[in-house]
Amino acid sequence: MKANVYDAFLTDKVKVFATQKDVKPFVLPRKIMKKAAPFLIASAMTLTACSPKTNEANTSDNGATNYSEIYKEVVEKYNLTSLMAKEPFSQDEINDMIIHNNPPELVDYNFNHCPENVENFWEIVKNGIRVTKIVQKSPTLNFKQKKEYQIVAFKMLSQMTRIKGTKDAIDLSDYNNLKTFLYFEKLLKYGDNYEKVLEKDDGLINEQAELFGRYYKDFEILEKKAQNFPGVRKFAYELYNNNDRFMLSYQDSVQANKLSKQLLQKWMKKQNITDENLWYLTSVEEDGYANAVAYWHRRGTTVELSLGIDSRGNIDEGDFSPVGAILIHELQHVMQKKPSSPENPEDNQKSDEDVAFVSSPYDESCISELGPTLYSLAIEDRLYKHIKGIDQDKVLDYGALQFGKSQIKLGEVAVWFGKMIDKYPENSVDKLVAKDEILQQLNQWGNGQINSLHRTKSSER
Repeated sequence: MKANVYDAFLTDKVKVFATQKDVKPFVLPRKIMKKAAPFLIASAMTLTACSPKTNEANTSDNGATNYSEIYKEVVEKYNLTSLMAKEPFSQDEINDMIIHNNPPELVDYNFNHCPENVENFWEIVKNGIRVTKIVQKSPTLNFKQKKEYQIVAFKMLSQMTRIKGTKDAIDLSDYNNLKTFLYFEKLLKYGDNYEKVLEKDDGLINEQAELFGRYYKDFEILEKKAQNFPGVRKFAYELYNNNDRFMLSYQDSVQANKLSKQLLQKWMKKQNITDENLWYLTSVEEDGYANAVAYWHRRGTTVELSLGIDSRGNIDEGDFSPVGAILIHELQHVMQKKPSSPENPEDNQKSDEDVAFVSSPYDESCISELGPTLYSLAIEDRLYKHIKGIDQDKVLDYGALQFGKSQIKLGEVAVWFGKMIDKYPENSVDKLVAKDEILQQLNQWGNGQINSLHRTKSSER
């Protein structure tokens, strides 16, 4: 099927040609076309565009893209059927959005990644659908690229949710809705510039990655709860800035890296992370962004994260951490970050100059490091003991955190938090840390109220 056949569905008649010679074409009358037009357009534009060139995973035996299967996969991936107060749009409703798209006038061009209100959300999304159709005629795109524009647009529409009992009331705090907004906003800015809209390098994470922002609300809740526990912030600062927590050495790097990668795979399976190429391998000597999530989210720039990992587990200042442990830590950060700019909805009316220096509360918070660092400490403690043949409940002397005249051993914190991980099997590390039992203990330690949790005699390393 040629791409320009789509235009034929808008003419008075459609001619259907036989595959053999000397056979007169069958002409479909206009009155029948009128009745069948919605179904034909849906088929041609979004549902059954096909070609032997297609190399998509979700295809039927005849090469047609299986949009029903794509819809099912997206809804399952985002757990949309298990929501209480919200629900996904049905596939029929999404098809209707595409076929009968009647976008409002596009007036929002500021590329600020923050929907002002529900009307602004639909302004961007519906105009994005319009552009998805327009780029199908672009001479700069090949067939496969045009198909990708269609498929990604369909996926972004499929992950949206609305408030139950409404037609199109969108909760603008949902991470999936925010990422749908980000995608169509980017599409409106770059159109048929495939490199800007869809091309993706290893380690580049954008709105198409499900894990991006998955638990950002849990982080915000933790940040708010921690305000009532002043010792928690002190503890978080001291823990993150104490390099004694890197207890493994280069002598154990081969075994530690191997074991940690196995642990990473188990963790990703539990988290149901199916996105690919989430990181790139690099070295701390050559890459200033190694072992960290770089996040671009300001007005005028494309929202994306970059994640590069030192392939050997090197940490700045000569320390070592297993590659798998580093990746778990950094991917937990990816799930903490809100897929939005640091602007507020009312900033949509402001000029670029007026919001040029809006800062993100996340970037200024040591609480963002608390959960991932405690998790890293616990799993690296377990890896160290596994390699050395030491009982997992043994409290080892890696060093201590100092709070005034009091101190708590890192080994004791590691064993304690490992038990908290087992006790509260939360996928979100910030939801875990926000448990009252955990916050109260961290608050006591941060305030210098040291109580021994383990009566087992500590051993020297």
